[in-house]
Amino acid sequence: MGIGGELTGAVEQLPVQRVLASGQLFRMIGSASHAHKAEVEIEAAYPGMRCLLLPSSTLGLMLLLEALGLRPGQEVLIEPLGWVSNWSCLRRAGLKPRFLALDERLQVQPQDVAARIGPQTGAVIITHLLGRGQQGVIEISRICRERGIPLLEDVAQSFGVSIQGRRAGAFGDGAWCSLNH
Repeated sequence: MGIGGELTGAVEQLPVQRVLASGQLFRMIGSASHAHKAEVEIEAAYPGMRCLLLPSSTLGLMLLLEALGLRPGQEVLIEPLGWVSNWSCLRRAGLKPRFLALDERLQVQPQDVAARIGPQTGAVIITHLLGRGQQGVIEISRICRERGIPLLEDVAQSFGVSIQGRRAGAFGDGAWCSLNH
């Protein structure tokens, strides 16, 4: 069987065969779907939050940006180290990426976020890098809340990581991740 241009073996084929045999190829078909089961498990790990699995993390960010109702020309503060589709989503929406500085540990400093928020800032996006999360996220979240600026979190590299008892992705107004690798 070939998926994504690569051949898969018997182990990789088992989940695909189970989905095909279930006859439920779409997530909207009942609570027995694999997508629904994963959403329920993820929601249990992130109390008070909702999960929606989509075909790609890029689509997730696009939907978050649309839901925020940001206007073309608004700035979005974002880290320079992240997945290229994050910046592509901003550009496609007519938003202006404005890069935040990273320190030697690849962390965003809350004071940099505070200093860069201006009248044209529509949102702040942080990326929880390298499986350790953004250590300043609690302060960044407070700054964004006080100024009425939505905080979005890319948790692809740190899905499930805990920061002071809360999981990366649970500090802002929305989060997304890829389940690749």
